[in-house]
Amino acid sequence: MKALLIAEKPSLMREIQAAYRENRKAIGLDIDFMAQAGHLVGLKMPDEIDKEKYGRWSLDNLPIDVPYQYKVIPGKNELVSKIRTAVKSGDYDFVIHAGDPDGEGELLVRLVLDYVGNKLPVKRFWSNDLTHDAIAEALQNLKNDSEYDNVYNAALVRQHIDYQFGMNVTVAATIKMGELYRLGRVKAPIIKMIVDREREIRNFQQTSTWKRSFLYDNCEFVNEEAFKTKEECKAATPITDRATVDAVKDEIKSVKAPKLFKLSTLQTEAHKVLGMGAAQTLSVLQDLYEAKLVSYPRTDCEYIASGVDVGGIKNSIIGVVGVDRDLIKRGASSIKGDSAYVNDKAISTEGHTAIIPTGLSAASLTGRHKDLYNLIARRFLAMFGEFKQVRNISVTTYPDGNNDYGKYVWKDALDVNPGWEYILNPNFQARTGSGKVYREGEVLVPIEFKEKEVVSKPPARYNDGSLIAALDKPEAFKDDDGKVDYKIGTPATRATIIEECIKTGYFDKDKKGVFTPTIKAERIVDSIGDIDLFQVTNSGRLESMLEQVRHGSANAKTVEDKLMKECISATEDIKGRDTIKMRGGDKPIGQCPCCQGDVVSGKFGAYCKEKCGMIVSKAMGKNLTDVQVQSLLAGKKTLVKGLKSKDGKLYDAYLIPKGIADFSYKNKAGETVQGKSFKLDMEFPKTNFKSKSSSGKTSSSQGAKKTTKSGTKKASTGRGKKKTDDDDRDR
Repeated sequence: MKALLIAEKPSLMREIQAAYRENRKAIGLDIDFMAQAGHLVGLKMPDEIDKEKYGRWSLDNLPIDVPYQYKVIPGKNELVSKIRTAVKSGDYDFVIHAGDPDGEGELLVRLVLDYVGNKLPVKRFWSNDLTHDAIAEALQNLKNDSEYDNVYNAALVRQHIDYQFGMNVTVAATIKMGELYRLGRVKAPIIKMIVDREREIRNFQQTSTWKRSFLYDNCEFVNEEAFKTKEECKAATPITDRATVDAVKDEIKSVKAPKLFKLSTLQTEAHKVLGMGAAQTLSVLQDLYEAKLVSYPRTDCEYIASGVDVGGIKNSIIGVVGVDRDLIKRGASSIKGDSAYVNDKAISTEGHTAIIPTGLSAASLTGRHKDLYNLIARRFLAMFGEFKQVRNISVTTYPDGNNDYGKYVWKDALDVNPGWEYILNPNFQARTGSGKVYREGEVLVPIEFKEKEVVSKPPARYNDGSLIAALDKPEAFKDDDGKVDYKIGTPATRATIIEECIKTGYFDKDKKGVFTPTIKAERIVDSIGDIDLFQVTNSGRLESMLEQVRHGSANAKTVEDKLMKECISATEDIKGRDTIKMRGGDKPIGQCPCCQGDVVSGKFGAYCKEKCGMIVSKAMGKNLTDVQVQSLLAGKKTLVKGLKSKDGKLYDAYLIPKGIADFSYKNKAGETVQGKSFKLDMEFPKTNFKSKSSSGKTSSSQGAKKTTKSGTKKASTGRGKKKTDDDDRDR
């Protein structure tokens, strides 16, 4: 039997090919190899299907109604042609589909096979790691690709619905808001989460409550009843100098090592421990996977299969990671019988295992790759560690032995045996506790009462780790029944969507990975944030429907029809809203820096209501969006794209307001036009301009301000020499 194997990408093809050559006799197939380069075909845009109707964005043409048609992605024609020729050559008995072992991998190879008109039977190569033994085993156990129809159908419905939401809602919101707003099924609730959290912080008012407590031998015993004022608390405090111990609860609890990593928990931990962003973690993890050092990265599973050689992997990596062998207390058989880590059913449902080391040598790793590998390896080795033993002590007392005064409790905790903690973190500091011992019936005297202030704290902004964790299990957003049994997005796409939100101007991320929303994000939430598209629980419900298709518990066509109705509903809702109100109406977007009058949004851009001559709607000849104007009025560094240099080249730059400048020019009628505009400093983003240095080498701006002999480059927002009839309009 002769087969044509089509891998998702060249690197995967090379690994499969190498393993095949080593095990060709055992595999027993004659295989030729080809590789895609990721996605080769994609959905056509509406205007490519119906130019006359969709060539120009219009609310009248929404919702968009076009058939799903595919096209070859630019630059991929030759590769698609080679695949078409191969599958129609008559040389092969069947095709081996070797996309990545996930929905996206299943989709992108199948789409190409459908596009080229493949009629050959298709077998599926599916392996969660790229060691040669695992690849050889997968090649010897190929399944019919039809067994993965549910995975394919779910991915196809996801592609169709994300296309529909992206096309319809983006067009509707953009036309109504007057500037580009790229929105989607997952992106919208993330934007709202960031905005809502920022507003919680902004509107937070610190409050204090007071609790009664007493001190004895440097131990604080606290009564949990809360009072609004210190005076009320003090008035309710017992008048006595003694208390009687009523009960002592002293127990030792054994705690297993944490679950193995799935992608979201690894991204969260990598940010916490290593300061790595979600996208960076996934990128480094992909490198480790392609180097055959870890199992498949885009997984939502925290378990391994019972057939995994956990003992062999442990012995291979323990020296590289630097874990003391004396800390290993559990054997491989003990691990294989532990349902906290081994679950064949969960793997069968998910299609992947937890992220674990493969056992191949990682001794040559450096930098972030070494750091992340060690994090994964130590989590794996922690399974073999002794259970952590924690001693929790709780002492309940009553002042003067009187129950009417309420109970006062002191708590203590110590690590009797840190166990696996030393495997996860060699520098772990075990809690030693206070060493105090109390007995039932003991009288504590003298005691000193005091009022304990409990100060409320604002919620923390989301960061790279906490946002991924919230999307994976949004506990703050419960369903009507109070349960959280849904997720937002998929492990494979969350980091990418977050980065897209940053690139499209919805929120910023600082050096510590903390997110803050932009004015643009707040405006869209104010305008349409009440529709279902932006609600976290609704997004989770839609994601759950897609998962049901993947697991075969829901019909793909039925789910797609339901999701399409939701898309149409959101689009019609936005279409029917008042444009002026959506853009803010007469609500000021800032204060004029010249006359302190209100700057509002108008049909032709923002303007000062006092008509003082201050121009705020343009910068360096470029029309500004209301969001950019609002940012400049607030004194913020503002990115403006598509500025034009004197020689006609386009570039992007950050504009930084530094005051007001007068401008004057002659219009076409020869009349002198005068006014005021922002005085600006200009700073270039990274990899913007490229120029030749005196040495002839190419250099690029790396976020530095453009300077002249006199220092920082100044830019004006004046209108320049070109003037239109609209320049004299009453704004």
